[in-house]
Amino acid sequence: MSQDKPLPGPVRIINDNPATKKTNLGYEAHADTLAGVLANKENSTPLVMGVYGTWGSGKTTLMAAIRSRLDEGALEDPKRYRRCKTIWFNAWKHAGKETPLAALIESVLKAMDTDGFFGLAKTRIEEIAKRIDKSNLFPSVSKLGAGADISEFFSDMAYKENLGFYDTFQKYFNDLVWTFLNWRFKTTQEEKPDDTKVALVIFIDDLDRCTGDHIVKVLETINLFLARTGWMFVLGASKQSLETALNQKYDGAAARHIMEKIVPLSFDLPQVNTEEFDLLLETANVEEKHRSLLIAAIDHNPRKLKRFINSLNMLHGLLCSADIGISLENVLHWGILGCIYPDLATDIKDNPHNLFTLQKQIKRLEAKWGDKPIGLLTEEQLKEEKVPHKLRAHLHKPPVIDFLKAFDVTLEQYTGMLSLSHSVDVEGCTPSRDEASAPLPLSRHAMASIAAGPLMFGDDKATTRIDASFDIDIYLVTNGQFRIFMDAGGYANQTWWSQKGWLWRKDTGVRNPAHWDDSKWNRNDHPVVGLSWYEADAYARWVGMALPTEQQWERAARGVDGWEYPWGNAFDHARCNAQTSAITTPVYRYSNGISPEGCYDMAGNVWEWTASQVEDEDQETYIIKGGSWSDDDDAARCASRRSVRPDLRHSTVGLRCVRKTIQHSP
Repeated sequence: MSQDKPLPGPVRIINDNPATKKTNLGYEAHADTLAGVLANKENSTPLVMGVYGTWGSGKTTLMAAIRSRLDEGALEDPKRYRRCKTIWFNAWKHAGKETPLAALIESVLKAMDTDGFFGLAKTRIEEIAKRIDKSNLFPSVSKLGAGADISEFFSDMAYKENLGFYDTFQKYFNDLVWTFLNWRFKTTQEEKPDDTKVALVIFIDDLDRCTGDHIVKVLETINLFLARTGWMFVLGASKQSLETALNQKYDGAAARHIMEKIVPLSFDLPQVNTEEFDLLLETANVEEKHRSLLIAAIDHNPRKLKRFINSLNMLHGLLCSADIGISLENVLHWGILGCIYPDLATDIKDNPHNLFTLQKQIKRLEAKWGDKPIGLLTEEQLKEEKVPHKLRAHLHKPPVIDFLKAFDVTLEQYTGMLSLSHSVDVEGCTPSRDEASAPLPLSRHAMASIAAGPLMFGDDKATTRIDASFDIDIYLVTNGQFRIFMDAGGYANQTWWSQKGWLWRKDTGVRNPAHWDDSKWNRNDHPVVGLSWYEADAYARWVGMALPTEQQWERAARGVDGWEYPWGNAFDHARCNAQTSAITTPVYRYSNGISPEGCYDMAGNVWEWTASQVEDEDQETYIIKGGSWSDDDDAARCASRRSVRPDLRHSTVGLRCVRKTIQHSP
């Protein structure tokens, strides 16, 4: 580096450690409320609370905030609240040979040791051990004293080799825990446990980072403590990951029963409000007009946004060090463009000249067409203007045009940035490869809840009624989600298939969707396509849900007012992937085209299988809804429908799921 070359400014990185007091995610009120639930002496124990949310949505932050309130005496009123000792247990760190029960007991004992309990209460501990057992099962108890190496005690514990030992050990352990809690909070030792005064709260974080088998083991371990007064557990996980793990071991009814028994109280993490992202976006100098698009692209996920900002700040630092004069503003424009429109990003990365071709075309078209927005030009008009076929679809999207006009770089600068970007993860919107292989981020099913009530149905808007409330996927099922079904042996397990579907699968030998090996169709965040009705139904059963009926689908798409399109009564190609593309788009792309119930892509992108059949004596057919990337505005209407055979496997057809509905078994 030459001496006169300026050094880059400090690269600012946003820490992903969970906040405890002020979370910056709008979770303060939730933390106060849930901490109050745990500390309320009128809420009897044992108690298990599930804190459910997707990868990076803030579960750990919320749990840490709850723990902070319990630890720091925020709930001091003895007339209303008990004192709580908290322990943080990372289940995924013990997913090897060690059993969850052994690891959990060890974590509790280590917490006692950290607080100095063994050194100060050794006599009491020995009394408990002698009273409970006379057969020298606890030879190591003498090691529990001031300055002792507690690891020796753990290594001698018989539960390490034989969990049946817990039947003998549990009375000793229960008395030990109660002695510790009363000692810790200086309360009177009662003959029987008194959870109105003290309790133990175990926070189990990132449970969905574990394999399905280990998730089940952890849940079964928690079940051992559900007859023990004073024990409370807070589970941070994707609810779907827990249900999927249980379904893999037990049949559907048994899995639901176990889930309801073990986790009777749950809290679904709310979507972070756009306003809560403002501080992060301001630090990255993201212009306000781009914020809503970016937030939608990262699925309102705080961790994805932090990764995105950190990656671009790092890239800008590298560009400064390499003396490639691209401003931070241009780096941000490029990063946001790639996050919101990955198909365009691919086109201009594979061939950098496409970027400058598009910019020249935009400048020329604006000069020629004057006040008419380029995004409103028809495909035929763009063809007449000699816009390259591969690039036409990008010009139908007004935000793309704004970004491209603002992206002011030379070819040399741009190619230099591309060469350095390989050293930094600048995707931002998608999980890393390791995260993509985990069940959480790609198995999420964000749901919209819809109440029973009237519906304006069909072309004539006849009034009918939805008799039962239901939840429906906000997004189409993605390739990433479907890949987990395949990896879990979904095509090989008859459990998830209808009788006709299993016969069809055996006859055809199908083991993956059509086009699965074609990179054009298998991107993780794009809707899965090439599925027959039988495959769609099997997937829905596997996740414990079902395909929607036609009535349910229309209710979610057009709301209670019977709109023609999810956003209103006039077609708008800028709000959906119809008439504008030759391929599917990410399921979160069209945030400006969501339905009144908050569902994406209910017009365009792909047709969707439903559970509704058409009465036809000649052949079995099912209704598909919503139109696709290859269809016109009429097909994208909420009332539009087509009837197709259940064995159709086409690049224009995908699915979304519902729950709280009767599953269809042909």
